[in-house]
Amino acid sequence: MKKNRFLIFTSSRAEYGLMENLISKMEKNFNVSLAISGAHLISEYGRTIKDIKRYKKKIFKVDIIKRITRDGISETISNGIKKISKILQNNKFDALIVCGDRYELLAPCIAAIFHKLPIIHFHGGEITLGAYDDTVRHAVSKMSNLHFVSHQKYKKRVKQLGENPNKIHCIGAIGNNKNFFKEIYSKKEIENKLKINFKKKNFLIVIHPETQTNDSEKIINNTLKAIKKFKNTNFYFTGIGADLYSQNIKYKIKKFVKKNSNSFYFESLGRKMYISLLKNVSCLIGNSSSAIYEAPSFKLPSVNIGSRQDGRVYGNNILNVKKIHTNEIIKKIKFALKMNKKRIINPFVKKNPEETVVKILKKENFSKMLPKKFFDLR
Repeated sequence: MKKNRFLIFTSSRAEYGLMENLISKMEKNFNVSLAISGAHLISEYGRTIKDIKRYKKKIFKVDIIKRITRDGISETISNGIKKISKILQNNKFDALIVCGDRYELLAPCIAAIFHKLPIIHFHGGEITLGAYDDTVRHAVSKMSNLHFVSHQKYKKRVKQLGENPNKIHCIGAIGNNKNFFKEIYSKKEIENKLKINFKKKNFLIVIHPETQTNDSEKIINNTLKAIKKFKNTNFYFTGIGADLYSQNIKYKIKKFVKKNSNSFYFESLGRKMYISLLKNVSCLIGNSSSAIYEAPSFKLPSVNIGSRQDGRVYGNNILNVKKIHTNEIIKKIKFALKMNKKRIINPFVKKNPEETVVKILKKENFSKMLPKKFFDLR
């Protein structure tokens, strides 16, 4: 029996981390190739292709990011369309797989449309009002033929876009596999690998730019002021995605870390180390989607600052800071440290999402997905 051939596009460590387990499952059932692009190929963002190349996969390197400016992003998408179009011209695939909402996704999806290649999209239907990712996500959903969403609310929203209800599957958040969450480093292993010593309190801080507002400066400045008020506490910062305004945030974090011996900066932790930290810190602070999707699985309170994640479905671990004032951030962190963790639940966890995806992909006839039809609401 012929195995379906899939091209999986990945441009950031975050979305690759979510798909890593799925890719392993797919390799046992299909012919899988990876198009590796974006921050994976840039040294200042950790050059995370090195983590992917350890595995035996067919890899296409798609180097497209030159400048992270407004016109640079447009150039990135243009470069991506040209380079991925050549890959599709010279190789035969049954479908393209993309995940999430980064601007780089527009390139493979546009190329796939004109090469008559069906698109499979993970994590559509969500809303993030504080980032231009919001527009990208909905555009990618409209270009896609098969959808895997993380919540029933998002399934309804994708359906409203005119998508075939039979091609929208709610599987929970991809990567939120309970068995995978068990395969994490112990506290001692984390300390040895990262060369740290945990204190009584430990904060993991992940701050991304708000590309739809002017609040990025306020968020980073007031967050750094707020955490300094907490004594006997370690602060662990992770690297930032290749977005507008990211360089300024990174500069301020590195400057803070240099001045404060209880602060540590890691450009890229890798999926296993990152979720291991989620298991062992007191609080997650910033505006990362991991506060929404992964943190609840570890009963971890999260302080979500600003509007980047506005519109998403939240679990009961989230404490929102809308007025981005230092005292307000301090207040929410103190509240987070007193939360009853036993009551925290993750609304995005479903049983074996990766196995569910593989079963669905085995049943699909991709040659019949085109031309795509618009489904009107009844």
